[in-house]
Amino acid sequence: MDVRHYMTRTPVTVGPNDSIRKVRLLMRQGHVRRLPVVEDRRVIGIVTDRDLWERSPAGVPEGEEVDGHDLADHLRVMGIMTLRPVTIPPTLPIVEAARRLRESHVGALLVVEDGSLVGILTKGDLIDALLDDYERPLNASRS
Repeated sequence: MDVRHYMTRTPVTVGPNDSIRKVRLLMRQGHVRRLPVVEDRRVIGIVTDRDLWERSPAGVPEGEEVDGHDLADHLRVMGIMTLRPVTIPPTLPIVEAARRLRESHVGALLVVEDGSLVGILTKGDLIDALLDDYERPLNASRS
């Protein structure tokens, strides 16, 4: 089985000039912890919930205002994103994707085909693949 069967297709993305406020909103609405950063259909980075806390000044608490302006409206993704995220093709076998995820110490792999983002593969997706593989023989033996 390959990555395309388990990846999340057309994930929500942000651009490098989007605000930190937008990132927080999209993460909250989509119940996700990471967003690919795309410019001209090409992946240029990834921003994670961890990036929000580790790389934005003093964590930039939600609603933090200076002179009546929310700081999250003025800080941009390009200032906190991780550059050169780990990418894989959709045809990669799922076992190899799991190996790359473990070796790279990240929570997700961006799936790229012909230079464009086509999906994202998370640890949760790999657990789904494991369960499918485990449950398939069980279901076959019950028939």
